[in-house]
Amino acid sequence: MKEAASFVSITTFIKVIPLVIFVFVGFWGIYFGGHHATQVANRPVEDFGRALLLAIFAFSGMETPLAISGEVKNPNRSIPLA
Repeated sequence: MKEAASFVSITTFIKVIPLVIFVFVGFWGIYFGGHHATQVANRPVEDFGRALLLAIFAFSGMETPLAISGEVKNPNRSIPLA
């Protein structure tokens, strides 16, 4: 169980690194690139919603319970209690 918990922590950290880089590069581009946050792209709201759903899915870690549940001794009893 300790190995699985450390693996989940490491993979979560690896997933967050690109997000942090994306935020800092975007901030750098807006702040020092002469662009202003008030400029609105000419894209429909639906495209932003689709991108947001993909980002939430990528960083949410939905696969974690399934990966760990394979290592449980008595999953029918233990997983509902968790």
